[in-house]
Amino acid sequence: MIARRPIAARIAHDLAAHDRGLALSSHDQSSLHMDLPFEPFLSNVHDKCPQVYYRTENIVTRLDKPVHDYKIAEGARNFQDRYRPTGNVTITGDIPFSSVHACLTATRNFITAVEHRGYGGLQLLVHG
Repeated sequence: MIARRPIAARIAHDLAAHDRGLALSSHDQSSLHMDLPFEPFLSNVHDKCPQVYYRTENIVTRLDKPVHDYKIAEGARNFQDRYRPTGNVTITGDIPFSSVHACLTATRNFITAVEHRGYGGLQLLVHG
């Protein structure tokens, strides 16, 4: 874990010199992956983009679940602006929906919930 901190800091520094940033896209529940040292990465990235994938139109539970873990890991850094969850637009594959309509409804619900919570933005994984 100690060796990762200088590498992450160096990458962040080099990207900033070229007016670029660094984001971390990872599992949405860091407490389930205690073997992954989130802190060295979070301290050097601008955006954190947990993969908040859902299988139903009721996305609120999945969206709100990782907030607790990430707020603890963020410490004094600005959580609200840095938090940019990743949702899914998936019809088949690992995270299938029952129909295109259900997928589009869930995606709409995800976007609306992110906006209402005032997070810095969002990403969407589009597959199948």
